[in-house]
Amino acid sequence: MELYNLTLQPPSTIPEAIVGKFSGAVSQEFIISHGTRLGLLHLDTKTSSLMSAHTTNVFGSIRCIAPFRPMGNIKGEFHY
Repeated sequence: MELYNLTLQPPSTIPEAIVGKFSGAVSQEFIISHGTRLGLLHLDTKTSSLMSAHTTNVFGSIRCIAPFRPMGNIKGEFHY
């Protein structure tokens, strides 16, 4: 049996990131991977900075993230 552990401080490096429209908003957003955590960032136009919309821990390690489009979908419409 293996135990699942979490650190006190969240990871800070970003080895993987993808850009898209994930929440149905008009502006583009970023999904970032922190190894064991996924984050959704959006650009705040008033302050010109990235704001964190949502983060979640995953039960495991994230090695790679990539966008894909199922056959028959509209060009430019990706699923993540």
